[in-house]
Amino acid sequence: MSNMAGKFQRIKRAGRRLKGKFSFESLFGRKVRVAADIAAALPGMLPDKPPGDAVNTCSSNNPNNSNANYGTETMKWGDEMRKRNSRSTHTKTRRSLVVTRRKRRGKLHDPGRLSWRVLRAAALALILAAGQVVPAWATIDNTVTVTGSSPSGTNDVTDNDTENVDVVDSAPALTVTKVADDDTDVTVGQLITYTYTITNSGNVTMTDITLADVHDGTGPAPVPNPDTATLTDNGTAGDSTNPTTGDNDWDTLAPLDVLTMTATYTITQADVTSNGGGDNDLDNVATATGNYGGSPTSSPPLAYSIDLEDIAATLTVAKTADDTTDVTLGQLITYTYVITNTGNVPITAISLSDVHNGSGPAPTPDADSATLTDNLPAGDSTNPTGGDNEWDTLAPGDVLTVTATYTVTQSDIDTLQ
Repeated sequence: MSNMAGKFQRIKRAGRRLKGKFSFESLFGRKVRVAADIAAALPGMLPDKPPGDAVNTCSSNNPNNSNANYGTETMKWGDEMRKRNSRSTHTKTRRSLVVTRRKRRGKLHDPGRLSWRVLRAAALALILAAGQVVPAWATIDNTVTVTGSSPSGTNDVTDNDTENVDVVDSAPALTVTKVADDDTDVTVGQLITYTYTITNSGNVTMTDITLADVHDGTGPAPVPNPDTATLTDNGTAGDSTNPTTGDNDWDTLAPLDVLTMTATYTITQADVTSNGGGDNDLDNVATATGNYGGSPTSSPPLAYSIDLEDIAATLTVAKTADDTTDVTLGQLITYTYVITNTGNVPITAISLSDVHNGSGPAPTPDADSATLTDNLPAGDSTNPTGGDNEWDTLAPGDVLTVTATYTVTQSDIDTLQ
């Protein structure tokens, strides 16, 4: 496995060096000159037969081995001329290559095959290199040149060498955190402050950083704004900047640097009444997005929940009379009823019944005719439908006041002693 991995590493490096040095026309026109180390990386992996015709002539016998021949081989390979150095003597001409070398009978090594291997390896290296997403092929290329003067000249002795250093592949990434100043049993009207952080957790500089918070609250959603963020500069000082303001994004965030910002949300009555959509939680998901190399990269979505107070639907009623002592025959007693929503959700269809043991007509308090004490928030208790002896909606903290009367009878005085 390690040998194969080494081969592909050599292909990758060679492919990077080939960037911009040939076209498809030159590739398939067989006019490409490729470093021999590419071919060496793929022994036995390419076809044995070259794509063109080759002429091979062999003659004379090996004086030391009756099973082997010495031979002369002539190859015609377009304008390509190669000189081989392994057990061969080469004479280069303009249109042909004459190779005189030792060969085994039936095992003539065709130098055209090497050209084909080189060509195929070059194509494969190009494909592998083209698949890289690293800008500029992710290499640091440098060439050193040595120059000197011989006894007979000036600066006439020279040599150079090139080294290519692979740069780690780009890995753009952002990470988001989010926390609330209170996330347990929050109540209607409570102001929640969220604190967000965005970290460049990748290895490349990101631009145009934005933050979205999808919130299932019924009120105005929190709006975190990276443009107003505080920067924690953990990497190279000054490499994260935001020169352009007012665009709701942070311009440049370098690796390891962190942005911190806040946003607020006010818990509404509807949040509690709906029980947070059914799970008694106020759920939201924050996602940061930035750009690298013209392509957007988003953080993993971060889910966060706030626990709402449990639903508590309760009413209280209080009743008083304007006179409760030594009432007399024919005296009109006025009862006052006070109904309060002491829970945390609106109550609908409010009605009153008064069981009375007087002998006369009983008092009949009518909630439909009640007087409302509308505590904040205003306007959340309503009674649009009249004539039905009930109050339509009474919000938490609001109060209804109702009155009814009763006249004392002789029977009451005679029997209720």
